[in-house]
Amino acid sequence: MADTEGTLLWISDDPARARAVVGAAAREFNLELRLSDHEGVSRLTRAGDFNIVGIELGANAAPALAMIKALAELTPGLAIFAASEDASVATMRAALHAGASDFLSLPLTLPDLHKALIRATQTGIGAGAVRGATGDVITVCGARGGL
Repeated sequence: MADTEGTLLWISDDPARARAVVGAAAREFNLELRLSDHEGVSRLTRAGDFNIVGIELGANAAPALAMIKALAELTPGLAIFAASEDASVATMRAALHAGASDFLSLPLTLPDLHKALIRATQTGIGAGAVRGATGDVITVCGARGGL
């Protein structure tokens, strides 16, 4: 669609469940919405004409995390949202390490998705920004001093 700002691809085991919330957010941000289950996503991702991807992790998160990793490596500037009912630190870290740019808790709410889309648009949808190189982090705790 030529009159939209971009395309949001939402991948879920049950795309119909996400349609109401994701559809409302897509309309608000003038994004074309494409819904897919995990099985049918390969033909959509080969086309590559999307700016934001949301992936629901499901009960077995490993395939979805592998998909996030592959998408992040193929398209470094792509905004990828991971969404899961399991909002544990381990799940969040796994999603972020795989390449997700944000993590959303399920059930998905419009305000949460709205905030995530704002963050994605502030960093520039499809701008092709590449994440910076990783390096050493040095932390000093309990230091005292002055001039």
